Amino acid sequence: KTIPLALRIANNRLQDKQLHHYSLTIEATMTFVQFSLYWQQNWAYFPTHDLDLVLVNPDGEVLLDGATLASPEIVSIENPMVGEWTLIVDGFQLHDMQDQYELRSSDQSGAPINITLQ
Repeated sequence: KTIPLALRIANNRLQDKQLHHYSLTIEATMTFVQFSLYWQQNWAYFPTHDLDLVLVNPDGEVLLDGATLASPEIVSIENPMVGEWTLIVDGFQLHDMQDQYELRSSDQSGAPINITLQ
């Protein structure tokens, strides 16, 4: 299942091995959420960077569905747990450089879900 491309919620620069933490609240009315992480130095460039999107649900469970070799990283969750979620952007491999990224989140209607930098 895919939804229209969400508005950009976070736009930042990340160093090699650096982590950025964000938080967002999932409401009871949200039946589907999608998180997307895009970065500049993707498969169209050499050397290719690998950024990962790690999610932590309100119970503390770590979800690694966005920690792959995909570009962009996209994670879709049906019937997400209600409460405060943590999103971690991981500069897994940036070849001792930095990269620009965009993080997006949206609900079942494609409306953006506000996130805040922790």
